[in-house]
Amino acid sequence: LAALKPVLPANALQAEGFLNAPMHGWGDIAKPLTAHTIAAYVALFTRIDPKMIDAMTDASKDTLAAPPAEAKPAKAEKPAKVEVKAEPRAEGEASAYIGIDDFAKLDLRIGKVLECGFVEGSDKLLRFLLDAGDLGQRQIFSGIRGSYGEPEKLVGRSVVFIANLAPRKMRFGLSEGMILSAGFDGGALALLDADAGAQPGMPVR
Repeated sequence: LAALKPVLPANALQAEGFLNAPMHGWGDIAKPLTAHTIAAYVALFTRIDPKMIDAMTDASKDTLAAPPAEAKPAKAEKPAKVEVKAEPRAEGEASAYIGIDDFAKLDLRIGKVLECGFVEGSDKLLRFLLDAGDLGQRQIFSGIRGSYGEPEKLVGRSVVFIANLAPRKMRFGLSEGMILSAGFDGGALALLDADAGAQPGMPVR
């Protein structure tokens, strides 16, 4: 006990209790225990169940697996492009929140449809010519042909479009914005309406 006490003091005290032989120093080793009575035995340690060891071993197998090989860094002059694919979300589930500063970057305007027709060579696009007020006229190609079989009926209608979207050169011509429409994935699309008081070129607040 004298040797055990500095290393495992709590266990040494337990042993002193059931041996009924407190030791305060190395000198107590020489004291005889003639006709000494000890108390009931108390286990100092609990044996570990082998099943617990097996469970801990199984739980640690994932962390013991070999780490994946590190990818070689791309050359500085030609950084690798990483394509981030958006996770599909259930219908009706809102997309991730954005800050007001992100929304403020969009220049949404009212445009009046001057011309609208099919695009030769495309079964998805309609060609719009919009009166955008002080922004002049804008030509925009929109993939809503499947929802509007009579595009000429859209002439004179007011729509909402993104005015500061970078122009996109297509084989049919230059598209100078994006007209907004609503619809679920794979379903029909509906153009956004504006009240009669909305004028061409008017910002959407």
